[in-house]
Amino acid sequence: MASRGSVIPLFIDQIKHGEPLTVTDPNMTRFLMNLYNAVELVVFAFQNAQAGDIMVQKSPACTVGILAQAVKELFGYKGEIRIIGTRHGEKLYETLLTSEQEYNSHNTRRLTLDEVKEKLLELEYVQQELKGWN
Repeated sequence: MASRGSVIPLFIDQIKHGEPLTVTDPNMTRFLMNLYNAVELVVFAFQNAQAGDIMVQKSPACTVGILAQAVKELFGYKGEIRIIGTRHGEKLYETLLTSEQEYNSHNTRRLTLDEVKEKLLELEYVQQELKGWN
């Protein structure tokens, strides 16, 4: 979350400029993992994995539509969420394992709007942006 390629900084930038939040497909799902969790996974794998092991942390996901709504509500933003259509090559969901193993962001636990807001508030980036916004 809020890393390179994340839509969270895009949504916040759009809010700061008074623009609509642009969502390609509100039903797309994405895993939500913060930097701390990602580092913890790497450390755990380093300490516990054997040669050839594949370590995957089962993470919750949410739809991009819920994510946009959560950011909008945290900032008290009254602007619209605009659906702009899927871009070429964009996937409906993220896959962490092969199709035979069937673990992806569409079939994992989905976070509620309030849970997404809680996760967003854990991010130092979001905390700093909210300070500047209020």
